Amino acid sequence: MTQSLLRSWMLAVFIAPSLLIVSGPNVEAAGLQNAATKPRLWKSVEGMTGALVKIDLNSIRHGIKGNAMAVVAEFPSGAAGPQTMSQLLFDCHGQYASILDGFRINYPAPPRSVMGVIAGIACSGAKDTFLQSLRAQRSAPPNPADYCRGFSAEACERIKAVGMSGKKPSYCKPGFARAGSGLDDEQLRTCYVVDAYASAK
Repeated sequence: MTQSLLRSWMLAVFIAPSLLIVSGPNVEAAGLQNAATKPRLWKSVEGMTGALVKIDLNSIRHGIKGNAMAVVAEFPSGAAGPQTMSQLLFDCHGQYASILDGFRINYPAPPRSVMGVIAGIACSGAKDTFLQSLRAQRSAPPNPADYCRGFSAEACERIKAVGMSGKKPSYCKPGFARAGSGLDDEQLRTCYVVDAYASAK
């Protein structure tokens, strides 16, 4: 087994265990029923050659960064079953990547192309998911149990008091997190906490 094939197999096992990635005449071995989740619900987009590219609507998942992932299959013109079936990651900005090459290569998905239409279907609502995630992050204040980890109770109270005061210490200057800033661990943590409290307002 070549390294590329081994990498694809490992990705299929560890990233998408419910998806069997196959190609060629035995693609039906993958089945159109995902027993681990939901039945495949295909939506077709036809290319100029008559070939069909289908996206499984039940496989679409939206990420917190405004991207989307879905199972996509290619049906050659006149074929009863898919020639290839793979899991694709759409950045929802005109590009996509495939699990077959480890999501390392970006392919274009122009708006009026077949893959552009497929991307539009996958990405529908992804922006809303991203905005909801941002709102959730901004509405939830930081938890002392998280940011006080590794500090004494006294240090925790100091960090919490400064964070909740809404006033940024003079040492929390732009670039405070860079190496060589001269801040100690408590000061660094305080600066992060002040920013976190400010974002939650």
